[in-house]
Amino acid sequence: MRLFARILLLSLPCVALLAGPPAAQNSPSMTMNGVTFSVSGGQEQMLNPIAGGVEVVLDGRRIQLTGAQVIVDGASYPTSSEARIDIDASAGLLRISADGRLIMEETEIDKLARAAEAGDTLAMNNLAIHLLTGAQTDVDVPRAIALLERAAGLGAAKSMRTLALLYYEGTAVPADLPRARELAQQAADLGDGPGQRLVGIFLSDGLLQDPDPAAAAQWFALAAAQGDAAAQNRLGEAYRDGLGVDADLTRAATLFRQATTAKHQAGTCNYAQALWDGAPAHGPGSGLSDRPATGAAGRAGLPVPAGQGHF
Repeated sequence: MRLFARILLLSLPCVALLAGPPAAQNSPSMTMNGVTFSVSGGQEQMLNPIAGGVEVVLDGRRIQLTGAQVIVDGASYPTSSEARIDIDASAGLLRISADGRLIMEETEIDKLARAAEAGDTLAMNNLAIHLLTGAQTDVDVPRAIALLERAAGLGAAKSMRTLALLYYEGTAVPADLPRARELAQQAADLGDGPGQRLVGIFLSDGLLQDPDPAAAAQWFALAAAQGDAAAQNRLGEAYRDGLGVDADLTRAATLFRQATTAKHQAGTCNYAQALWDGAPAHGPGSGLSDRPATGAAGRAGLPVPAGQGHF
């Protein structure tokens, strides 16, 4: 009976380990074509008999077990022919052991790289941040910029903004204000808060054109409404100094207080000065929310020093 079951199993082109709604699952230890193995985790698990072993398809990844080696997406890991292979994807990252000895362990960088290769723009952006900062991997600026350019070309506002800030400050890449302005505008038009703030800075500071404080204040307001602390500080300065808007110390103090809540250093200093100058600690009737700023505050993940001072 066991022999018949094994023959039937091997005769099928594909055997599903799972059925029903996707969920992390465990399979008991089993033997196919002389290979003993188990599979834990993953949303989709499939088995394909192959010459001298078995192929496990786990969430689209192909893992071949041939007795003498384990092959994952073309990369080979040697093992003994008698070893029991345990495949574990329960934590979201692939780990493979042979008789309890770890022979392959996927890292977060590996996972991001796979997702980026598959076209995930958020993964491209996040992997680029790792490559720029050297977090969990070696610094690789050309690869990081290529990833950001690719994601930006696919319409990812976050990557447009990240590139814009890099070109604006000349960190990791040579400063290029025209390119920074172009990318910032693209991100801003897609509703990205830090991108809107950077457009405001170009207009306020008269970079590449004459200063336009009124237009700058409008862009700062859009970004500030999204919780961007640096934009809240810049808009507060505009209200304090009457740049592009009517001077209003109460509104300025409210904005500085919001930036202070997000631990923005310049906003904190400006808030203290506004209180010294007579602004109320709270701004009733100012028309601005006094709740803590959340979301995209400061650089929102950019791998350069946090936006203090006027930026």
